Amino acid sequence: MKLLPPPSFKPYRLFSAGWGTQSTAVLVLQAQGKIKPYDAFVWANVGDDSEHPETIDYYNNHIVPFAARHGIQLIERQRIYKGEPITLYRFVNDVQHSMPLPMYFSEGGKGNRKCTIDFKVEVVNRYFKKEVAMSHVEMGIGFSRDEAYRIHKKYPGWHDHNYTRQPNGTWKRGKKLGFWRLHEFPLTELQLTKAQCIKLVVDAGLPEPPPSLCWWCPFQGRSRMLDKKKNRPEMFSEMIRLEDVLNDRYQLLNHNAKKSKRIGFHPDRIPLREMPDQMELWQNFKDVDECDIGICDV
Repeated sequence: MKLLPPPSFKPYRLFSAGWGTQSTAVLVLQAQGKIKPYDAFVWANVGDDSEHPETIDYYNNHIVPFAARHGIQLIERQRIYKGEPITLYRFVNDVQHSMPLPMYFSEGGKGNRKCTIDFKVEVVNRYFKKEVAMSHVEMGIGFSRDEAYRIHKKYPGWHDHNYTRQPNGTWKRGKKLGFWRLHEFPLTELQLTKAQCIKLVVDAGLPEPPPSLCWWCPFQGRSRMLDKKKNRPEMFSEMIRLEDVLNDRYQLLNHNAKKSKRIGFHPDRIPLREMPDQMELWQNFKDVDECDIGICDV
């Protein structure tokens, strides 16, 4: 593969932040002068009604004041839909022709993560293209060392189109970006694991960050869903309502095509309203929580 050389001038440096553990660790590293600094940390906030309340609280109470103390610029943006900002929660409820969430099909498999692309990746790209308006960006991604296997999904050189890694290892070129981009991974360059990131953040005087996720996310794992059922009944009831709304919409949109009998949030294809109390047994086992491994990377 022939990679392009770096530009002959200084590119804009942007870190794409989700404000979970790894993003917060990169913020701390910059404050401590241990990485090449970013011009801005850009957060594609899917909405205060959509992000988990703990993430919103942590951002407002800890990230914002910490960044201000160390002179680090924070940028917060949302998706623009029909000329106006829109939250993911509003979009899920109001846009009747869309299925943006990666719901589980009752027969197996799951849908595409359009929520990540439309409400995170494209929001950060739009900020750079429309507001920074430079030709080249070095974009930091917060993959820790234990997530290094995910780096192979990111095109390794300067590129002005989206590229998707194919099963045979080749790259398929997609939509034009409108600028040149180079991904970089400061945590893996420093060989920091997630556990080391947590220690770094706590040693800097900040509380351990909560995972960055939407409160209804299908990837949040069984134990988080069980916790909501037991300890956040209002939130769990709203998840049941959203699941029913999206399943009804899916059936309507696919009435003339081969379709799943049901879609839902639960990885075991159980409708949330039927989720049994026996799931408490799962507390004795390690639950794979895809939000904790940063499945919504940008």
